[in-house]
Order: sequence, then C-alpha cells, then structure tokens
Amino acid sequence: MRRLILTLAIAAALTVPTPAHAKDTTTCSFQTVEAGIWTPYENELTIRCFARAMGVSADTAVYIARRESNLDEWAWNRSSNCMGLFQHLLRYWPSRVATYDALLDRYDVHDRAWSSPRANALVAMAMARSGWGPWSL
Repeated sequence: MRRLILTLAIAAALTVPTPAHAKDTTTCSFQTVEAGIWTPYENELTIRCFARAMGVSADTAVYIARRESNLDEWAWNRSSNCMGLFQHLLRYWPSRVATYDALLDRYDVHDRAWSSPRANALVAMAMARSGWGPWSL
C-alpha cells in the first residue's frame, strides 16, 4: 500500500499540465477495461498504432517496450529513475513533452504524464524516427 501511495504521489507531482485546447478522443487509444487501467494488450495495440503513424517498426517498438517495462505503464527502475512503457529518464520527460507538444496535440494526447501509455508511446515513437539509439539497439 505504501508503494502504491508513493507511486501515485510521484505521478501527480510529475504530471505535465494538459493544454486547455486538447480534445478528448480515442486516436490510438485502446483502453477499454476500466478508466485509468490499461492492460498489456491495450498498451501493445497503442504502441503499434503510434509506431505505424510515426513510420517506425511496430515489432521493434513492442520488443523494446516488453524488454524495458513488460508493457507496464507504471514500471519504474529506481536505480536509474526511468519510468513508463519505454523507461524514459524522469529528468528528461518534461523537455520531451515540450519538444513533442504539437505532435501530442495532433494525436489528442491530453494526459502528458510519464505514466500515460499514449504519451509515453508517442514520445518514444517520435524519438525513434531518428533511430533506436536511446534504447541501445
């Protein structure tokens, strides 16, 4: 219970504000079980959708996400402070969101937290357009 409370507190503190003009839509969103809970299968569908949209290999993207987080959007490596599906370094997350802000808006990703499967996957796929270097491939 203590771990859950700590994780939720960190997530709340690190959430990047959502632009007021963002739309609520389901572009590359496959979350259907319960609001706020994503299954590994839904995360994989989301990753594959954004990979296709960004023109990168969906199979490679899923391989990396499985290796990094086992498709768990709440994965957190305490030794490196990497978080989310693609294990983004926490200190870089706000600047990555800022860099890809227009792209996140374009795909109506209004939850900009590292724990958002859509935000984490879209930022990773946008980065992967320049290569998979951050993930040591």
